[in-house]
Amino acid sequence: MYVKMFLRKQLLSLGLIATLVLAACSSNAPDPTAIDPTPPAEGSFEVIGGTDEQLVELVTRLMSPYYPGAPTDTQVELFVGTLPDQLAFEIPLPTDTRLIGSMTTIGRNQNFTQVVMQSAASLQEVNDFYDAELADLGFASQEQPASGFVPQSPNWYCSEANDLFLQLLVAEDARTASNTGTEIQLHIQADLEYSPCSMENQQAVANMPTPLLPALSPPPGSVMRDTGGGGCGGGGGGGGCGTTTYTHTMLEAEQSLKELSDYFSVQLLDAGWEIDEESHTEMVSQVSWDLSNQDNEPMRGMLLVIPGPNYPDTKFIYLYVNLK
Repeated sequence: MYVKMFLRKQLLSLGLIATLVLAACSSNAPDPTAIDPTPPAEGSFEVIGGTDEQLVELVTRLMSPYYPGAPTDTQVELFVGTLPDQLAFEIPLPTDTRLIGSMTTIGRNQNFTQVVMQSAASLQEVNDFYDAELADLGFASQEQPASGFVPQSPNWYCSEANDLFLQLLVAEDARTASNTGTEIQLHIQADLEYSPCSMENQQAVANMPTPLLPALSPPPGSVMRDTGGGGCGGGGGGGGCGTTTYTHTMLEAEQSLKELSDYFSVQLLDAGWEIDEESHTEMVSQVSWDLSNQDNEPMRGMLLVIPGPNYPDTKFIYLYVNLK
């Protein structure tokens, strides 16, 4: 019964979102059936015209900060197939991993190193490898605040001894012919004053109110697009909202509507939510929820999974909560 009442109440807002989504597929947009959905395995890069000096100037300007008052003394160095000579620690590489190269950006208020690798190891194997190796090197995993639908987010690590902040980014390597393997990037920032590792930032995170919506990660191999959210004057998918909030995403995934509903429901159950009612058909999968906010006020939620543009490849997922 609650499902019907809730759907009737939220039909207008959900319909508006769906209308905006479908507008992208109107007659004014390209016919999606005429477009090959499979991107090329390899992109292209070509330098056209100019001298070596002009190329260096262009690359330096493109890779340097650009905003009013930005420093002009930034030094950018690219290392093809190698690492910078002076690093605070020796970067470990998983087995069967190829070092593509690295870059350093040094200037006022910044000391940044980026390392790019390609590995035959899986995403989980790479994450497990660096969790162990970085811990041995004195890095501590840093929790990052997140709420609502979030794509694969980087892992954060802090090293107080070396005054370093490190981000580990891993993704399935779509540039290989077989779409197998993992692309790895390490972003290393020296000087913790301007990083999440600073004491001020850590205290700010610790004092943040508990998000009403937990962080919801997508199934492996899927792609999140057009993710957003808000409620009670803001929050971007949860934030500190304690009365009303929502989050939504467009998901490219092979799973069915019900399989996706079940996948995200497991994460909501782990967050302490309780299922009230659920219903699954060929065109909509919906689950209503009981939960409480940080003030222990009773709340209700609704998880909807419906077809998106270019269905069945794309699904639209909407999660909404408000006070009872």
